[in-house]
Amino acid sequence: MSSSADASSTGVDTTTTDATGEPTTGAVEPCPDEAIGIEGLCFTLSTVGFGLSPAVVDSADLDLDGFVDVFAANLSVNEQHVLFGDGAGSFTEIAERPLAPVGQRDAAAADLNGDGIPELVGANLIVGYVTVHPGLGDRAFDSFTPVAAGSKPRRIELVDLNDDAALDLLAVSEDPGPEETEGLIIRLGDGMGGFMAPTAYAVGPRPYDLARGDVNGDGAADVVVTNYDSETSYTDVQVRYGDGLGGLTEETRVFEVAKGSRRVVLNDLDDDGALDILTASYESSSISFLPGDGAGEFAVESEGQWIPLLIEDVTGVYDLAARDMDLDGVTDLIAVHREAGVVSILHRDAGALSGERFFIVVGVHPLSMTIEDFNGDGRPDVAVANSFSNSLSLLLSVTP
Repeated sequence: MSSSADASSTGVDTTTTDATGEPTTGAVEPCPDEAIGIEGLCFTLSTVGFGLSPAVVDSADLDLDGFVDVFAANLSVNEQHVLFGDGAGSFTEIAERPLAPVGQRDAAAADLNGDGIPELVGANLIVGYVTVHPGLGDRAFDSFTPVAAGSKPRRIELVDLNDDAALDLLAVSEDPGPEETEGLIIRLGDGMGGFMAPTAYAVGPRPYDLARGDVNGDGAADVVVTNYDSETSYTDVQVRYGDGLGGLTEETRVFEVAKGSRRVVLNDLDDDGALDILTASYESSSISFLPGDGAGEFAVESEGQWIPLLIEDVTGVYDLAARDMDLDGVTDLIAVHREAGVVSILHRDAGALSGERFFIVVGVHPLSMTIEDFNGDGRPDVAVANSFSNSLSLLLSVTP
């Protein structure tokens, strides 16, 4: 780890970005009660075991007790790790974990069959299908059912695309496979736990991540995909527009972002009422910001619109989220830096892309995070999956 990413005695290093986006070192402002962070944004840090090689962590109330639980997509073991929350920031592990194929790359949970109990869903890149574990209640899950979604599904999302009250499956597959000729797959749900035949849509080479939102204001869900395997010096981000019937139109737009961009997020970062595109670059350790106009168009990427999150020469912005962490009405940016083993939080100033930034050292090789209120104080907390240390780092808000 480089010197600027090293933790101080409080476990935090802070950096402030100036108007040009260049980082300048700032003094650490102490938090009360041995918490870590900056004034007005404080966390405690703890670690729990989280199976073997957790690649992705997500969260939902799986047992319907009113508290948020966390679950993983595990790369190196044939099971999904689940931790049940108590609403106060602690978690309980179940002895019998849902069995799943080795090589999971994504996980999600939602009620697919209308019984009120969430199903546990995983994307399995190696075996080449999506798994659906029906929820049985009492913290138990049935054996999985395989669902085809390309031959190498990497990212999934469960969402009602056609407004029929049944959740649908949206997936990106690195290799579409012989039956689906494109890499963005939609399977409409039947409301009983099953899915209709897949419909495939064209995206670029090696689609990696997806985000969903209404970017053109027509009320239909649109899809944004990062295409990581670009032959140019940039990575493509592709917008496919929804038709309001559960599918996508023929219209598509492609925009350039920083090379190595994998993660994509939709958020109204500039507070103009239109969704913007944010992508996290693993190679340049920066965030590309493409402001949207609310009609489906986005400003062309330029160096002035990059938000640098460099830690000297350390690369690896592997995950990204946009949330108002201190409830001040301004969206902050949270990033997972894989190689450095840290989470960075850019506490944005109102009306600016800059702000004070600080790092919190987590586990080894962190890959993913989920943000929810785990301890019941009404403020967002962060859970980070560390793939090499087989652990979950919990950053619980203790901001006064």
